[in-house]
Amino acid sequence: MGLPVPLAAGLVLSVFPIGLFPAQAADGCAPGTSSTVTSPDGNATSVLFDDFSAVGGGTAGIARGTTTCNLSIAVTQPEGYSVFAVDYRGFVTVEDGQTATITSDKPGEQKTIRTSIDGPTQEDVQSGEQIGGFGSDTIQLGVTIIAEGPVNETDFAAGLFLDTIDFARIGFTTAGSVTASLDQLANQRQAAAIDLMDTAQLMLGGYQSIQGETSLALFGSSNAPAAGFNGRWVRIPL
Repeated sequence: MGLPVPLAAGLVLSVFPIGLFPAQAADGCAPGTSSTVTSPDGNATSVLFDDFSAVGGGTAGIARGTTTCNLSIAVTQPEGYSVFAVDYRGFVTVEDGQTATITSDKPGEQKTIRTSIDGPTQEDVQSGEQIGGFGSDTIQLGVTIIAEGPVNETDFAAGLFLDTIDFARIGFTTAGSVTASLDQLANQRQAAAIDLMDTAQLMLGGYQSIQGETSLALFGSSNAPAAGFNGRWVRIPL
């Protein structure tokens, strides 16, 4: 049976006897362990963490440590389409054979963004992505960090520590603006098609009338393809 070892407020790591190496999950943004800073215009928000970390492998006593934080970020213009750049910053330490991973996903979507860091390395980590939102006054994002590797008594534990997650709106439009742009594009395409048809008729003889008995001009089209010809014949007396 595992012995609970307190790590920080809201986080408890269970240490199991050698031979039992389960995964351990924790809450990365328990009440009182994170704070937010928002720009005056509301278009950028930084989430600062006191202890958003995952530890596993090596001497940690568990093969895989997992910590999750579910974020809800306010959107200043919920009636439109917004695109946000999301940056993750922190520190990673992994030995050979160990891996640290950052994953993120939006509720209701199957798309998952994943960044993996293989050992050996000890360095600052920065990872980024872009997410979108429409028709809501918040952006929902689930962020999970994972540290894993073989459990042994010789390697240091793998660790991933996130300090901040930054959200910055980089694009915005409204449904009305999108509709107007599509209508304008359709009108431009229609005008271009009419100009091309006029040019084709001129080149292929569509504007030339039949002149007497010895001249013929025809033009025809079906959707995009067009064809025409000019012809003249001479009657030979018998």
